[in-house]
Amino acid sequence: MKTRKIFNASNVFGTIAFFDLLIAIPGTVEENPLLTVALVAVFAICVYLAMKEDGKIR
Repeated sequence: MKTRKIFNASNVFGTIAFFDLLIAIPGTVEENPLLTVALVAVFAICVYLAMKEDGKIR
């Protein structure tokens, strides 16, 4: 099934982290510093889970 190869957990977490880093975080830096910190935490968690899913970390 091709959809499993496209929509696996690693790709989903990586996509969330990518859009969080490029779109969400820069847009909130000046307006709401607490939201920026929360988005950085979401980015870090998504990167960690994507790497764990790929088997790069234990």
